[in-house]
Amino acid sequence: MKYALHRHGSQQGFSLVETLVAITVLLVAIVGPMTIAARGLQSAFYAREQVIAFSLAQEGLELIRALRDENALGGRAWHSGFSVCDNPHGCGLDARGSSARNCQSRSNCALNYDAGALSGARGFYTYAAGDATPFTRVIRVGRNGDEAEVVVEVSWDSGLFGGERSVVLQSRVFNQYDDI
Repeated sequence: MKYALHRHGSQQGFSLVETLVAITVLLVAIVGPMTIAARGLQSAFYAREQVIAFSLAQEGLELIRALRDENALGGRAWHSGFSVCDNPHGCGLDARGSSARNCQSRSNCALNYDAGALSGARGFYTYAAGDATPFTRVIRVGRNGDEAEVVVEVSWDSGLFGGERSVVLQSRVFNQYDDI
């Protein structure tokens, strides 16, 4: 006599539908946090770019103030040297004291990062030496009597968020050395 063992109601393994549902649940559980982490990194990189751009713009304002102060110490008119930046294209000034650049061409005012400027201790953003960066700084000065309006625009191509971004700072510089 032959006995046949048939198990009705019990299954061996998983069905195709159960497997697909399990894979979908796992993908959602993995892809969700990965997407959140990726967007967090994008935001951090963009924030870093904004901080650098703001610092470069602030440095541009300080360079104009330093030029005014150097003029006073050298016995020159307080606004001597501002005229190179008094045009629609603006100018570029370097923190290491090189001469002003006319920014008629965007590439003239593109900033480089010179990592070895101080024997590796710290680098400089400069118009001359170093590695190319996405940042461009344009300084515009409009003089009216004993004051000058300074507008510094730092722009960069943000690869993470696409398109060109910019930071614009505006300030006034006054002739505070009348009596010297």
